[in-house]
Amino acid sequence: MPKLIFVFILILFNYVLDAQNHLLGVQFGINNTSVTDKNIFLNKIGKNGFSGGITYDYLLKKKFALGVDLLYTQKGFGNYYIMGDPLDPVSGGNGTGAPGGITVIYFQYDYITIPISLSYKVGNKYYLFTTVGLAPSYLVSAKTYFEDSDNVLYSNNLNKLELIAQIGLGAGLKLYKNYHFYASVLKFQSLNGVSNSNYYVFSEINNYGYNFSFGFKYSIGK
Repeated sequence: MPKLIFVFILILFNYVLDAQNHLLGVQFGINNTSVTDKNIFLNKIGKNGFSGGITYDYLLKKKFALGVDLLYTQKGFGNYYIMGDPLDPVSGGNGTGAPGGITVIYFQYDYITIPISLSYKVGNKYYLFTTVGLAPSYLVSAKTYFEDSDNVLYSNNLNKLELIAQIGLGAGLKLYKNYHFYASVLKFQSLNGVSNSNYYVFSEINNYGYNFSFGFKYSIGK
């Protein structure tokens, strides 16, 4: 997979050098994610993670664009975990059943993602846009850790490939000459899970959530 990513960057770079009406940029943001499982993780909470990388758009027509990005994205979730008997101070509780015996265990999944999207824009200097697409992803790291703990457990038994469906809205501003600034929000849903026969076999863990991003783009050939 790393070799494939390197080849993708070379092809994209060489193509852009000879192209016109193309946009190349950078994007940074935050993912807020959880999972759809209902069998094992019954007390889930959302988890925030980083998202960022390079973006590329080919202007098909005046209002349409085809985008292919290369991003590093962090997904995952948290789940409340009872440390022993919350009614027993000896096993971690405070004798009252209050949160003294409860902590949060976090699951974090880090991906290299290549979103492929079609967008539609309305406006010129100030504009709105909507986007829809698919995002093939490759898992590069999966770890589990407790809240307020330095101990981290890494796992290699998950499904490595993930396919994400996503839809979003955004707003942009065309700045001096060929520069653009934009902000967007995406809703995404995994079409396949990370669980398998070696990782939570009795569960179906599918990532879903929202991405909030801002970025800069430069128009080449205009």
